Amino acid sequence: MPLNTLMAIRDDSTSRRSTPLNSYAVPQVKILESILPDNPLLVYQFAKFWCQSDPQAKTMALEKTLSLLKDSELGEQEKLKIRSSVYVERGETELAIETMAAILRGNPLEEEVRFQRAHLLFQAGRLQEALEEAQNLVRSNRMHRGYNQLLKHIESEIQKLENPQSQ
Repeated sequence: MPLNTLMAIRDDSTSRRSTPLNSYAVPQVKILESILPDNPLLVYQFAKFWCQSDPQAKTMALEKTLSLLKDSELGEQEKLKIRSSVYVERGETELAIETMAAILRGNPLEEEVRFQRAHLLFQAGRLQEALEEAQNLVRSNRMHRGYNQLLKHIESEIQKLENPQSQ
């Protein structure tokens, strides 16, 4: 191999190494529009895990997720779960809470959904509803540390509101 060819390879590889890795990255919007299949769960996960640094791409991906759910062959419960997750990601707490209520009407044994809903109710200041959900969780699984902690936290907040002098 001629010396000038080796020098060109060396110079080329050196310049590639000095270029930041993120300059080779494909923009999230391009991935969303061209690469990802039309799968609502996959598009949602892409929005949640890969678009944190690009709010525009995240918004687009979450909107696309909701759009794909309309024609999806997924079961109704799975669609509701994805929809509620999109609402949570978008900060639409009331829509997420209502969608989770629909999930629980279809399957009252969905403990993870009930836990998330209780937490959202608590954050929204709907303490009595949060308390009921947390109590249901503890009744279903008395040994679950997270359920018990959530219940105690909600009860503590309710107590503070009922007895402001005892703080």
